[in-house]
Amino acid sequence: MVNVSKTEIVYFCNQSNNRCINLNINNIVMTSIKKLKFLGIYIDESLRWCDHIDHLCKKLNNANYAISNLKNSMPVNAVLNVYYGMVYSHLSYNVLLFGNSTDAERVLITQKRITCLYIKENIHKLVKNVNYHSYATRNLNMWCIPKHRTTKFEASPAYQGIKLFNHLPRKFLLVDYIQFKRNLKQLLLTKAYYSVQEFASDNNLDE
Repeated sequence: MVNVSKTEIVYFCNQSNNRCINLNINNIVMTSIKKLKFLGIYIDESLRWCDHIDHLCKKLNNANYAISNLKNSMPVNAVLNVYYGMVYSHLSYNVLLFGNSTDAERVLITQKRITCLYIKENIHKLVKNVNYHSYATRNLNMWCIPKHRTTKFEASPAYQGIKLFNHLPRKFLLVDYIQFKRNLKQLLLTKAYYSVQEFASDNNLDE
């Protein structure tokens, strides 16, 4: 049985095919809505994630205000706990859904106002060129891009993550994890990129 009082309808479509639909459930006419909140995610009919990113940026601005007021009166570990609770939890929640949307750049710019921390995630199911051959080529330590047939895959984190990692300076790929973190931190502090596209178009990283 469908509980009509707790049911909402969203007709997913592209912007050019935008329309409203009506359903009759238990003699009650229900009209589709343009967006809804489900499990903490704002979902709109065109899956552009604009509403969710608006909500996320508001959360990050609140966190920025809180951390700015606390950083001079609390120890670093306590401020880190605030960061994980108010920033990282929101940034990482369902980032696979909205992370490659057009408006995701606003999230990047907003979080740059907060103390930036770089958090290691587990890397799995990735293969380097060195696993296939041992020839001393300049791409030996790069990650292999999975074979694919569609441009949709190229918009996925599985593809974009490898492309961005492979774009790092070659010397970054030859050091241990601790030195890699130091090098990456120094690069981001020095360059201060304001978008993923700005980083991807920087062709002077190996200089």
